[in-house]
Amino acid sequence: MEPDFFVGDKYTQMLSENNTDTVTVRNLLLVREPWASLILSGFKKWEIRGSSVSCGKRTTIAIAKSGERGVHRIYGLIDIVDVKGPLSISDLKENLALHRDPSDTQKLPYAKTYAWVLANPRALRQPIDYEYKNGWVIWGIGYWTFKKSDFVESGSFVTMPSPDPILRQKFMQSLSDDLSYFGYTLQDSNICGRGLTTLKIPDFKKMSWSYLKEILHSGYVALQEKNRKCYETEILRVRKIIEAKNLITETPVPINELNLVLRPVKSKDDKDVHWYFRLLQNIPSSKSIGRVMDAIIYHVPLCDVENKNCKEHVFGIIGLGSTSYTSGGRDTLFGWNDKDDVSSKKKQSALRSILQINCILVAPAYDREEYRFTKLLAMAVFSSEIVNQFKDKYKSPMLAAISTAGFGLNAYMFQRITFGALKGKIKKLACHTYNRNQQEAHDFWALPAFERGGRRRNNNYVYYKEAVTSNLCMNIVSDLSKELSKKYCDSSGSIKKMSGANKALARALHFSGINESIFSIAPRGIYIGMLCNQYIRILSTGETAGIDALSIPWNDIFHIWRKMEIKRMKNRMKGGQQ
Repeated sequence: MEPDFFVGDKYTQMLSENNTDTVTVRNLLLVREPWASLILSGFKKWEIRGSSVSCGKRTTIAIAKSGERGVHRIYGLIDIVDVKGPLSISDLKENLALHRDPSDTQKLPYAKTYAWVLANPRALRQPIDYEYKNGWVIWGIGYWTFKKSDFVESGSFVTMPSPDPILRQKFMQSLSDDLSYFGYTLQDSNICGRGLTTLKIPDFKKMSWSYLKEILHSGYVALQEKNRKCYETEILRVRKIIEAKNLITETPVPINELNLVLRPVKSKDDKDVHWYFRLLQNIPSSKSIGRVMDAIIYHVPLCDVENKNCKEHVFGIIGLGSTSYTSGGRDTLFGWNDKDDVSSKKKQSALRSILQINCILVAPAYDREEYRFTKLLAMAVFSSEIVNQFKDKYKSPMLAAISTAGFGLNAYMFQRITFGALKGKIKKLACHTYNRNQQEAHDFWALPAFERGGRRRNNNYVYYKEAVTSNLCMNIVSDLSKELSKKYCDSSGSIKKMSGANKALARALHFSGINESIFSIAPRGIYIGMLCNQYIRILSTGETAGIDALSIPWNDIFHIWRKMEIKRMKNRMKGGQQ
């Protein structure tokens, strides 16, 4: 059954009585997304607010979207026909289908909560600009006149079409499959209508860490297999390129014969090869947007130039991208906030000099080796080849790299990356002393977000766990579900089509009456690499111009690492500890 849309009878009657094709409104209500679109599509019939509405405003009003940067537009009209309240939590739970916001069923949003009852939504064919005035938060006052022909027509002023029920069914089924890999049970009570959902979430807090890791590992394996099926045709195309160039080996080269060369990704073929190996990760991650600095590490045999059968192959890949704009623990660490323009500009400037490590992968068959290859790849992030190309490409110094543990505070390999020999090399190469004393850093920050651990006395760590943050773990949703969420949202007839996958997913969840909190809030350790005390001050102030970033030639990183690993393995064979 389709949602029971209002068809504008009151509006039609009003035009008939006045014998005119125009309607004038004096009041403008500012509503955030996705609620504005849900109101104008007939899905949201209660607007939850912290006050009642005067009788003078229980009439036809205009709807504008708040929060649109630099844009002030009216998208349609709605009638406020009644007010209910004050409401209780049970009232909001029983009427979720009317207000559509699951978060309001957990806690009352206001001390006194009211529902403004809405009817007769009419969406404009094209939004119109209005002049915004300072102080307009909920209401705006003006004089706007509309003609009958300005509105979307479907029957008698039915608004934008509802999200396609078939697409909803496909999205909900795919999402249900994703969540089932991790022990969730999601059921749709009315798959073809405006249905609500029921959800059973496993009690992760009662699970042992080893058992939780086992669930997560098996879940990610299943999720990655589903993602690969989505790209089956594209995978076959790239696989042919890889096989033609003999870029995969089944027999790993002994460590003392390895000759690894790092090459930043530049050509389309490089991007295809990098993407192909990226799909082999245990934890899925989205392709980077904004600033991107990816690299492929090849083994190039040391053989005679005349030996034409000497073929190189992929040893591993690195993926770096623009760091997330919002990260509470990190922002607290550097003293960034968005409360004023000055602070926001500092943060924006500093973020241009930080990359997020989103992919470190040792390619088959090296992924089964006992050597600590991922440690080598993590250090490669600060090679001269990457740092220098980043500055040439984006005109900013690369001062730090950030990684966040997917689950738990100690879930990632950056916990134990230390390189005393490499640090000595940095001191020799750098024009200033590499000073990374964690106690001094802690005194400088003097913030509770800093991770107070015994390791802060050790100056040899290149990556440090600096802070702890928590956020929703959205990477348990497949690429197929995200793509279906975009199609589902676009089918609603929203004025602006969805481009970002995560935004589309969030809106599709709202359309379906699902609270985003179903995704576990995971504690994450924030690991920051190659961050000397001087860089802390630079990033805190956002004054990154004219700075030369520390870097080490890749060959030095590789040879120091190989020497250490060979020595470690010899000691291990003699009975020494790893």
